[in-house]
Amino acid sequence: MASTCTCHKCGASFSGEALGGLCPNCVGRLAFLLEPSADLTGEPRQSRASGTLLRHFGDYELLGEIARGGMGVVYKARQVSLNRTVAVKTILAGNLASAAEVARFRAEAEAAANLRHPNIVAIHEVGEQDSHHYFSMEYVAGQNLAQLSPGSGGRNAIWFRRVAAWIKTIAEAVQYAHEQGTLHRDLKPSNVLIDELDQPHVTDFGLAKQLKQDSDLTITGQVLGTPGFMSPEQASGKRGLVEPQSDVYSLGAILYFLLTGQPPHTGESVPETLAQVLDSEPVAPRTSNRNIPRDLETICLKCLEKAPARRYASARELALDLERFMNYEPILARPISKLERFGRRCRRHPLVTALISLLLVLLVGWVLVLYRLAQDKEARTSRMWAVDPNTLTMRIVGPVQAAAVDPKSGDYWTAVPKATLMNPAGVLIRDGSSDLAKQGISLGGTNNYIPGSIDFDASRRVVWIGAQGGHSNDPIWQMDGDNYRVKDPIGCGGVHGEPSAVNPATGRYYHLVSGSVQQRIDPVRLALTKTAFGPVVGVNAAANLLYAVDPDGNLQIVDGAPDPETILNTVKLPFPCRLGRIGVDGTHNRIYIPDSFSRLILILDGRSGESLGELRLDGRWSHLKGTKEVICDPEQERIFALAADKDYRLAWLFVIRGRQQRAIKIPGRIGDLVWNTRYHQIYVWSGGLDH
Repeated sequence: MASTCTCHKCGASFSGEALGGLCPNCVGRLAFLLEPSADLTGEPRQSRASGTLLRHFGDYELLGEIARGGMGVVYKARQVSLNRTVAVKTILAGNLASAAEVARFRAEAEAAANLRHPNIVAIHEVGEQDSHHYFSMEYVAGQNLAQLSPGSGGRNAIWFRRVAAWIKTIAEAVQYAHEQGTLHRDLKPSNVLIDELDQPHVTDFGLAKQLKQDSDLTITGQVLGTPGFMSPEQASGKRGLVEPQSDVYSLGAILYFLLTGQPPHTGESVPETLAQVLDSEPVAPRTSNRNIPRDLETICLKCLEKAPARRYASARELALDLERFMNYEPILARPISKLERFGRRCRRHPLVTALISLLLVLLVGWVLVLYRLAQDKEARTSRMWAVDPNTLTMRIVGPVQAAAVDPKSGDYWTAVPKATLMNPAGVLIRDGSSDLAKQGISLGGTNNYIPGSIDFDASRRVVWIGAQGGHSNDPIWQMDGDNYRVKDPIGCGGVHGEPSAVNPATGRYYHLVSGSVQQRIDPVRLALTKTAFGPVVGVNAAANLLYAVDPDGNLQIVDGAPDPETILNTVKLPFPCRLGRIGVDGTHNRIYIPDSFSRLILILDGRSGESLGELRLDGRWSHLKGTKEVICDPEQERIFALAADKDYRLAWLFVIRGRQQRAIKIPGRIGDLVWNTRYHQIYVWSGGLDH
């Protein structure tokens, strides 16, 4: 029975005879000179200095170890038969190597042997010595890129141009390999050697893949390469996605390393680094060093795009862009925008993006609700604007419920919209030239009687004021237009409403009660009587004609002189006439009828009702729902039309003369128009309309 021994070098237990007190593994390492400083007894043997003979290996004298990796070890050697210095690589496991390791080792030798390029380390010989597989290759005296440092000048302009030249040359060598059907798949700084002439040489094709072969000695899901320098498709283990653009990514990672001194992604562990390669954007190189040329950073980041299609299509394209940079020419690569960078982050973190989007939707929704409430509040607030029809400029006058103009003085009378203990409901008279308040008139009490309409009889200097309190017997006041004396209110017998009008030729006042009953008030007896016609929407004082609307929406032309008044004609219109004010041009005996549901305005003869034509508001405002009111300026032969959108939240005031139309937007739920003939101002106020 074999005795159990302990290796005095590594401490491992093993069965059988101890060779110099070492286990088989340690003996194997010494046989391949992996530890050339010890013999089988573990005693120091010879120096590892360059040029010192370690042992003979076939036709080669091994002079010293250059590097080692996970698969093999590389020695500096002299080929005796040709008396030249070469590099010899052997399998790390020696004669204990598995068939798969041998196959991969030979595949590396085969891949490199088929490449003949001045910047790819050349293979001289592939063979086997005493059951140890090896191949010899060109020896490059110098350091690899991982060992080089910028020197005393640091990473400055000279260093950056030197780096660009290296990567350009490496990219050209990699392009040659791709054209020969070989992917490197393990490009990193330590696999690029710099010779004495400062020329780079690509080496270590241990993970190379032949593009035209179905098998590459790996299995799907296996991660191959160095984590900090491998492409996302390699990090995911998806073998089928690895293409020439994967090597382009690694070239960009080497460029990043040379610019910043570190790989694009560095984690505390391999899994963490792989996760960063898959999900994180590299920090822009100029973040750590503003001296890095912006174009060089752009080239680098284009190589490091997560999606292969966004990278350079080939290593040649990368080399050409680097050549443009070195020649001070514009490069083709373009930096990504902040918006695009944000979009990529969103795509990589869908759950966080969904949560943020939900919060934004809720926030925007809440803002819209507040905005709509503010609009509604603003719409319910009665305001009046004074508009100059010549310049289409406007100014706000103040909170107003209704208005009427004194043609004699040019002053305008406005209604105080809200009654309080300190400010009872009433009328505020403003100067027509300055808009300054001249006189406030109380209607008495704080019983919520809000002045809803004001009509001025210029002939008799009488002002009629109708309440809009919503009471069953809303009052109507008659006021002296010169001394502002208020007479006792008149009960109208219902809820007073629009429209209202006064006929200066007779002094009679017409108003609507409880939504459908048209009444008139005699100016002397102050008696109320019902009329045989509908609500009055226009008055031609010069011809003593009234224009009313019957229940079917037809226009009634009424002789206002007799008592009672006489309906002269009923005109059926192509659309139902609403209760908005119509335009009356007494000078030219014309009336203008607006359509509440279109941009059409009919032009009729003021006495017969015969059609004289029509006009439409400018089609550029096609979103308008309809035209609410029209007033006339016979002196300038122009009309003013008020049109609103479908919600009656915005309106446009049109100034029309002949074929010329101009418009100005007016906010709010628009009410009525009043024309100041003395100061040539249009007054527009919000009336809280609901259509």
